[in-house]
Amino acid sequence: MAQAGLLWSIKRSFAAYVARLPDGRLSLDDGVRPADGDQLYFALDAGAHDLSFAGAVRFTGHFGMLSVTIAAPSLLLDAPELRGTMLAGLGGAERRPLVHFRCRYSDDAMRLLAGDVRLAADAVALFGGTYGEGECFDDFEVLMPGSGEERVQ
Repeated sequence: MAQAGLLWSIKRSFAAYVARLPDGRLSLDDGVRPADGDQLYFALDAGAHDLSFAGAVRFTGHFGMLSVTIAAPSLLLDAPELRGTMLAGLGGAERRPLVHFRCRYSDDAMRLLAGDVRLAADAVALFGGTYGEGECFDDFEVLMPGSGEERVQ
């Protein structure tokens, strides 16, 4: 049985940049783990009453000058508009908008597919101003409970 959760590579070009740094590091905490390809899997938070996910991802490098943490993402959906916002702990305890996106359900309604993923204004500082508001981030998907998908290792 598939494990419900969020599959996301965040921003491939950013992850590749960090990986090229002599001291670049990607840390996965609280159950986040690698999935297919370069995607990361955040488990669905079973105790939440919305689409909230457990875990944290931290990119570090430049001898401590680069530190980007994305923790416990959750989705706020505007169903009539087929749009949404992902909130996350962005390097601190305060949860703020990370990205905005368009969404649709797969044909079998067992996956939420998010595209046109764009950086929110509140998250620009997290990336040191390197990416501006509206910068494209990677698409993501949410595996719903009982989806039958076997993509998480």
